[in-house]
Amino acid sequence: MPEPTALYYPSIVVNLRLRFDEAFQIVDLPEPIEQSGSIDALSGVAGPTRRPLILQQGGDNLSHILNRVPRRATVELPGYRTAGKFNFQFDYKELPIDPRLLRSIGVEIYQGAVNPEDFATGMTSVEADGTRRSILNVYDAAGNPRDDLMTLAGIVDTWRMTHDSKGSYVMMEGRDLRGLFLDSPLNMKIFTEINFDGDVSEVVAAILETHPAGEQMTICTWPSEWPDGLLPSPVDKDGLTRPRQGASGEGGSPGAESSKVNYWDMITKLCLLVGAIPFFRGRELHIRKSRSIFSQREGKDLNRSPFRAPNSQRPVSRVDDIGEDLYVRRMVYGRNIESLTYERKFTGTKVPVIQVTSHNQSSGVRGPGKVIQAQWPPKDKKLARISGVAPSGQAAQTDIVKFNKPGIRDEKQLLEIARDLYEEIGRQELGGSCATKSLSSLYGSNSDPDLLRLQPGDGVEFLVDVQALNSRSPIVSQFTDANRNSFSEQVEIIRQDMLRKSGTVDENLVRVLVATGRSSIIDLLQFFRVANIKYNWQDGKVNVTFDFQNYVVVRSDEPSDDTRDVEIDNRGVKSCRPIRRRIQAKLPRPTKKRSPRDRRSITPAGAAPPGTFN
Repeated sequence: MPEPTALYYPSIVVNLRLRFDEAFQIVDLPEPIEQSGSIDALSGVAGPTRRPLILQQGGDNLSHILNRVPRRATVELPGYRTAGKFNFQFDYKELPIDPRLLRSIGVEIYQGAVNPEDFATGMTSVEADGTRRSILNVYDAAGNPRDDLMTLAGIVDTWRMTHDSKGSYVMMEGRDLRGLFLDSPLNMKIFTEINFDGDVSEVVAAILETHPAGEQMTICTWPSEWPDGLLPSPVDKDGLTRPRQGASGEGGSPGAESSKVNYWDMITKLCLLVGAIPFFRGRELHIRKSRSIFSQREGKDLNRSPFRAPNSQRPVSRVDDIGEDLYVRRMVYGRNIESLTYERKFTGTKVPVIQVTSHNQSSGVRGPGKVIQAQWPPKDKKLARISGVAPSGQAAQTDIVKFNKPGIRDEKQLLEIARDLYEEIGRQELGGSCATKSLSSLYGSNSDPDLLRLQPGDGVEFLVDVQALNSRSPIVSQFTDANRNSFSEQVEIIRQDMLRKSGTVDENLVRVLVATGRSSIIDLLQFFRVANIKYNWQDGKVNVTFDFQNYVVVRSDEPSDDTRDVEIDNRGVKSCRPIRRRIQAKLPRPTKKRSPRDRRSITPAGAAPPGTFN
């Protein structure tokens, strides 16, 4: 276990791909010809010569600037529906380029930690190729970029130069590759030419073929994550482009909504319909099965573990102080958290209709018959289904939120799930934010900076350090002190305090206060799902801030008991499909089935506070 004073050597590297404007030219002014020892400004002088500024045009007009370290940088990774953002500040001497000469700029952002020995060497010497070992090496032995270090690949939206009394700087702002598809409206007529009987990756590939940048993309999937190794098909075309339906739930006019749909909206809706999540890793579009907090906590798929073996890209689990395996990041108040905020809103909300869909892969029926659906409130409860007024203001409107629970074949079970989701959303959800200067979660180190690989949707566990360690002073915090006491001790402290202030004591209120503060009521209250991550870099240091939410999670979406772990392998069961090219599958090697253990020896403590760390 690393000490609180553990040293980290963070590093951020930016690679740029520049495409210059081919319309510019340069002018050569000839020297006058000298006659009889004197310069004749008229005789022998030809006109100015014009030449193109860019000699290598077309596909060859691409220049690379590698291994640039910004003075300041911010990288933000939001949810799946919106594009990631970044902004940099470089010294002007790093990029002394007039932005008027640029046509487009591509960006690759890498984050990681440098080995301490390499950092010391790089601070005092330069390698033969001009690089410094104190800067993150983003290439493997074969010279290929390391995708495991790439945080974001995108395009620059704004290039700005500033010259003032403080110096000269170049600022860049941009988004990841989702920005290309968010800015591109989708022509709905293409759906008449798409075969929806294919799996979701084939349908998405067919849509991307109609986009100018689609041929540059590669779609990657993991078939082994799905039942029988088969990706589901979004065969139900009704409602895909019309999330708002009439009050009866039978459909509405698609005209106004369909004109606003862009490429990324449609890709996201198609994937969510079958229970998949689309996201970019570099220039690869990954389509993966969504995971619940339960499956992440129990480590059902080690290939998706957030931890890595030292000096390797191989996913592994971590082991805590009592020998239990960890499969999600653990953040501890009093150890590796700078600040922790919890929030819950109690303002009223109109809950939309919940529609739960399951695809029966084992059914012999093709087409819509393979889809089982259930809605809550049911269609006969018309008043309960009304969630708003249509834009015309003349009719009621029903908003429908769709969930996918693969592997369920009973419509009654789907109906119970839809009802549970409806009631949970009505109770609102708990959220908050966490800030840290550490590069890794608990039991991590500089060799595995897992927080620099944090992604939206990842699970995280919050605990409290209740130990008064001899190696450092106890945390002076009312929050930590309250969690050091046993349940009965804290109940008595609260009871005496209430008795002193008001003269009466409500026993139920006292017990609720203590139990809620320790998360003794709800088993998973200390587990949350990451919603938004922000990395702030300045002068070689990084602060990590992320939001989290206790999303609606139901036990019914758990895989069946025959779900097997896949051997830890960097390739896993990855199957990549270049657009308009054949899929090349990479199969895993079989391994033994893993039986995750339940960490019930750790006392939870969270709701508004997190769990307790013993």
